[in-house]
Amino acid sequence: MHSEDHGLQVSFQSLFGKGLAAWVGGPPQIGQEYDIEMTLDEAFCWGENIKPSANNIDLFYTVKGKTHLTAELISIDDDKCAAIRLNGLIILIELDSVPEEKPSHIDLTTTQIHLYPTRL
Repeated sequence: MHSEDHGLQVSFQSLFGKGLAAWVGGPPQIGQEYDIEMTLDEAFCWGENIKPSANNIDLFYTVKGKTHLTAELISIDDDKCAAIRLNGLIILIELDSVPEEKPSHIDLTTTQIHLYPTRL
């Protein structure tokens, strides 16, 4: 965990992988488990940072500061907003366009992940 101009950057892990994110809220305790809400705060462009996935297993990992996710694509609406499911966690994302055919799973690459503790 380290602090940068755009917030507290944390490395995190779950049952389906490890990633990097900005932590929103008071500093987390190292090694503590948290219930969180996750946001992916960038527009995703088909063929660039979002693609259909050949895998149907939720996972994420980080390479060279970018987090790669594989998740189920639940829905896409007419406003180019999509809902993905990552191991039961529902995340809304913004798309640049709607694909002709909706894949069941997608691969995403992002550097704009924010974690919000839910304090349940």
